Amino acid sequence: MTTNTNPTSLSSLPNRYAVAFRGAYIVLILLIWVSMIGGIPKVVTQASSISPEIRQMFVERGLPENFDALFWVGLDVLSLIVFTAMAMFLLARRGNDWMALFTGMTLMLTPLIYGSMSYTGGVFFWINIFLRALGQSSHVIFFYLFPTGKFVPGWARWLLA
Repeated sequence: MTTNTNPTSLSSLPNRYAVAFRGAYIVLILLIWVSMIGGIPKVVTQASSISPEIRQMFVERGLPENFDALFWVGLDVLSLIVFTAMAMFLLARRGNDWMALFTGMTLMLTPLIYGSMSYTGGVFFWINIFLRALGQSSHVIFFYLFPTGKFVPGWARWLLA
């Protein structure tokens, strides 16, 4: 009996499903970008509530008065760009591999979970809650499935043998 140890054959999607998954992947990326870019004004207004002493310190050191807001927005935008680039690379190279798409989705949701900017007005409040829950869950599931895409806990291997 031979066993297939090639992880790509275990996680390869049929072509009709791959197109749907790629489309959902692109929609997810767009939702995350809209949600995070729409949250920039909220971060700027929250950062404007720091003490006048800290603002004066920024000015004394030659920094803009709203340096804290620029810093947090810049950090979130940089992480959004980097994680989007990694997710798009996975889509371009392994677009028919569900484990690669799942990994890219997990990476893409990371800046939304850990970033401070997100738009929560109207329907985006519920979209934001859904995306954050999906991100938190996918981070946990990722470690159970990596690297082969199959869930086999170490303590249960003797049961499956």
